[in-house]
This record gives sequence, structure tokens and C-alpha cells, in this order.
Amino acid sequence: MTDNLTVGGNYCFTDAEYNEELVEPVTGTRGLVDGNNATTPASIFTVAERNLLIDGQPLPRVPKHKGTGWAELWTEPANSQPAVLTSGATNSMIKPNS
Repeated sequence: MTDNLTVGGNYCFTDAEYNEELVEPVTGTRGLVDGNNATTPASIFTVAERNLLIDGQPLPRVPKHKGTGWAELWTEPANSQPAVLTSGATNSMIKPNS
């Protein structure tokens, strides 16, 4: 190839889950209220109805697989643009809370 080309990338695997319930210290309520869950808006559902038990559930909004790749091509600065850089990334599907 060429000494002016650098290619890199990374991969991340996350297989994590909650290992116990969260407990609200004042009321003793167990679980988590997700304020961003569009299927249970606070204007319609009570806190008790929006409460989710999380023990054994995967971490929300964390993909199991994630990868990034990039390449940089260095050229002599003939036209004031000395380098070309490109990159791409991909994630596995992020499952919403059920």
C-alpha cells in the first residue's frame, strides 16, 4: 500500500445487566421510573404505573456490540488540503425497555 495510509478501528462488547433492584430510600419503592419512555407518558400514567423492575434486565440504551473504523490518507499539501479522513461506525440494535 503506502506509508501515507493509516487505518484503525475498535470493537466493544457489553454484556451487562442489573444485579439487584434499585430502592428509593424514603418510600422504599423498588424499581426505576424511566422519564423518557414514550409509551408511558407522565401526563397519563402514575409513578406506580411507570415503575419498572430492573433486576436481571440489560442496561438501557447500551448496545451489546459496537464498532468503529477509520482511515486517514496523508498527502503533501499541494492544494492546502493535506489529509483526507473518513470514518464509519455501527451498533447492534438497542432494545427499548419492555
